[in-house]
Amino acid sequence: MSLKQGLKFGIDVEEKVTWGMDTCTAVNFMTIIPKDLKPDEKSHFVQQKLTYAIQQQGEKGYDVRRALKYIIQADLSDEILKTKYKPEDKKIASVMLDAIKSLPDGHGIHFKIHTKGVGIFCRRKEGFKINTLVVEYFGEIYRPWHWFEKQDVIKQG
Repeated sequence: MSLKQGLKFGIDVEEKVTWGMDTCTAVNFMTIIPKDLKPDEKSHFVQQKLTYAIQQQGEKGYDVRRALKYIIQADLSDEILKTKYKPEDKKIASVMLDAIKSLPDGHGIHFKIHTKGVGIFCRRKEGFKINTLVVEYFGEIYRPWHWFEKQDVIKQG
């Protein structure tokens, strides 16, 4: 591998806020998915498909309703999205969104999405090519609250 094959920060990859959910939230999501799905299918939807949609929301990743709408409105003729979602995923997302909307105010706290800090994401529409070497990260790793404290100090500096 030559040095010219490396990915460029800001062109090929970017730094973005990352989002995730705790186990309790994941279980709560799985309880509102239609009962005809098997447990492993529910888990796959929440951990893979919903999490991907959450990451696509950028700074507004905390709002799971936006992520569910992203799945519902996904253009399945798009090369990337048709590998991520199927028509039945849109139905699952729609059922979940209706269930969350029907909850009384304040009950949405059971579906909390949390920031997990900042991560590096591929900016290329086509993603990484097969057999692309992704090397380990050599920087510092911070807990989310420590990272934001550090960013505040840098901004004040």
